[in-house]
Amino acid sequence: MPLDEIDVEILDFVGRYIDQFAAWEILAYFHENPDVERKPSGIATDLGRKIAMVEPSLDMFVMKGILIREVDEVDEPTYRYSAQAGFRENMDAFVAATRDRTTRLAIVSLVLQKETRRLYGPRRQTTLTASGTAVSISFTRPAPDDPDTAPRQMRRLTPRLSFSRIYVKRE
Repeated sequence: MPLDEIDVEILDFVGRYIDQFAAWEILAYFHENPDVERKPSGIATDLGRKIAMVEPSLDMFVMKGILIREVDEVDEPTYRYSAQAGFRENMDAFVAATRDRTTRLAIVSLVLQKETRRLYGPRRQTTLTASGTAVSISFTRPAPDDPDTAPRQMRRLTPRLSFSRIYVKRE
């Protein structure tokens, strides 16, 4: 499904709230469990992620008014869902849109592009090619002798990101 066929409100929602897969998972977690109150370690365990991966998204959602952080001087803070009705409706629409495989794949490609820019900066080249039912996503590697291409610590992570092709069957 081309990106121009996805509802503009869904694309806007992804643009504003989902900058990495951990954020997507946290939103889905709290949306599906609106009464849960958890510490970052519990959220990370429930999602199968490291605490360092969930804390930045938790802080962002607190700043945007989606979550409330209750601070305990002795222990970790506790987070709970506090989104307004409008956000909850948008989240319902997002969840419904991701049930369709081709729409979900298009959204995944957007999030991959955002994560690539976040990890490697704007000089990182990202290519998304769609033809028929096949979608190919490729990432170029920074040149090892070009220190301006990627920070030293990011260069070590480069080999871990090796996406080649994703095929989608029309249902």
